[in-house]
Amino acid sequence: MPSLREFYESVCQTADSVEQASAQVVQIQPDDVAEAMRQHSEAYRFWSQLWVIARDEATRMKDHVREVVLADCKARARQEIKSAGERPTDSRVDETAKRDPAYQRSQAAQRDAELKSDLLKETAEALSQRKDMLQSLNSRQCRELSTFSDRS
Repeated sequence: MPSLREFYESVCQTADSVEQASAQVVQIQPDDVAEAMRQHSEAYRFWSQLWVIARDEATRMKDHVREVVLADCKARARQEIKSAGERPTDSRVDETAKRDPAYQRSQAAQRDAELKSDLLKETAEALSQRKDMLQSLNSRQCRELSTFSDRS
């Protein structure tokens, strides 16, 4: 069985792959309620841990963009403005740095990491609600079986 990190890297490559995997895990098959209840806590724990990994990755990405990428882009922008013979004001440097393709790519990667984190958080929350649904379905099935056996 793959490690949690390996699973994260294979399933969470894109936001679409996260959505597809989470749709499968939160689904309830009414004829398999007892089995779903047995497996639920493990699934909830697993997907909650995936969310923690994604949240940490999104935070690291945000910090990297702010501390490394933006700083590099500002240094290049400052040099570019100086080489053009102009005075590099802070606002001009910021504006030029934020148009840098490296900064734009890193911003897109950061947004993608945040989207995956949000989707995994929603999956963990959906699994929490799924527990209540499973309990309700199980109770209903028990009542139906009880009613059916009383009639026999």
